[in-house]
Amino acid sequence: MIQAQVLSSMWNAHCSRPFPRERPAIEYGRVDAFELVSLDSFISGYVSRLVGGEGLATADIRRLSDASAQLEAKVQELSGVTREYFASLAALAKAALASLPNQ
Repeated sequence: MIQAQVLSSMWNAHCSRPFPRERPAIEYGRVDAFELVSLDSFISGYVSRLVGGEGLATADIRRLSDASAQLEAKVQELSGVTREYFASLAALAKAALASLPNQ
């Protein structure tokens, strides 16, 4: 189980990264930009709640897990700074899930 302090540190590091401006994979249609932004929003919201000391309902945990799996698949299609940003987000999502009891 990931400790809250570790998750908080990972969250702060991720938040310090600017959202990527380069979009080569997105421009060529391999990855849907709207989907990436949505995954970023969903995952960030859930992680923010966990770091803030709130818990997640069972349905929220399932949604976070689904979003994490979807993002993991998308990261492989990205490159450069865009890939680095979303790989960091994917690692953060996994850490958030690992910080939950019985996960």
